[in-house]
Amino acid sequence: MHADLVSETLAPLAQVAAWAARGTSASKIARLCTQNDPAQLAPLLGRLGVTAPGPAPFDAATADDRNSLTSLPLAAWNALAAQKGGTVPYANTGQVHQVIPALMLTDALRRSQF
Repeated sequence: MHADLVSETLAPLAQVAAWAARGTSASKIARLCTQNDPAQLAPLLGRLGVTAPGPAPFDAATADDRNSLTSLPLAAWNALAAQKGGTVPYANTGQVHQVIPALMLTDALRRSQF
């Protein structure tokens, strides 16, 4: 999935929202980590009960912490690179592609009941 294109994120997110709504939701968990503008995803995020608290970057979750949204646009990555003394700004998602799965796994473990 191409992280920069909302059009590529909407279809999988619609499938996740439909899955979450089927049957019992007590054991279902949905996590989204995206570089997309959450305002463009708002209708589907609403179906998951997640509301963007404001402009990105941010992390938001439902009251029961089952569904969450982390928004880290390229501007956030560029600001971090500058803060850490990076000499090359992040120009595309490929440069942060490997970091995102690690962040998602860390977040899932942090929120889990393990």
